[in-house]
Amino acid sequence: AERNNMKHHDAFPPPHPFEEDRVNALYDLGILDSAKEQNFEELTNLASSVFDVPICLVSLLDSDRQWFKSHPGLNCSSTCRNVAFCNLTQHPDADRVTVIHPLQDARFKDNPLVTGYPRIRFYAGAPLIVDKAKNLSVGSFCVIDTKERQNLTEKEKTQLIHFAALAVEMMKSRVTHLIHARKYVAKLASVVGHMLKNPMHILLNLTELTAPINGSGFQGSESIAIPSEHNGDLISEIGRQGDSV
Repeated sequence: AERNNMKHHDAFPPPHPFEEDRVNALYDLGILDSAKEQNFEELTNLASSVFDVPICLVSLLDSDRQWFKSHPGLNCSSTCRNVAFCNLTQHPDADRVTVIHPLQDARFKDNPLVTGYPRIRFYAGAPLIVDKAKNLSVGSFCVIDTKERQNLTEKEKTQLIHFAALAVEMMKSRVTHLIHARKYVAKLASVVGHMLKNPMHILLNLTELTAPINGSGFQGSESIAIPSEHNGDLISEIGRQGDSV
């Protein structure tokens, strides 16, 4: 409740000049509030080891909150945006790596994430740039320590930038995978819907189930992981296809 009532600190930079585009780019990724995914967990755990920090985040900045796609070492999945350190990484004029020592920074020394859990004492974040032309970032890849430490070396800053770039590529690949998976679901739902009306369609449509989907690269014999949140859509689609026969 305390976090929700905090006002945006005057020392924070102004919103991104293309803030609406930035938020829409985040929504286009279809990643907010998604389940944990092993590849993101492996990436953040690797970064925690490389930088020797207890917390690493893939932090995505919505219009009024920051939500963490992966957050090893942190026992929460989101905070209000107005207390987010990652705000400083989003503006086009921000450094490629933003380093904050909150106890020495008037903008953050009274921040509830400093005075309370998780008691941040060091932060370094690189923006998750999804559109280089407009310099649009949807969040940051950041490492956090609960004890004070020295600034990152130039080599470490470069490594953090590379981790951020990897996270962006993973998010974009995820979109492509979901588009292909949805095409496969629609095709499968159509075939199964016909089968529900006439068992003979099982024989007539075997080739449909094993044929590749145009442009998707998926085969009927391949195992395609459909996110659990779309299972209801698949069931509904099968029902609609069956009703239309």
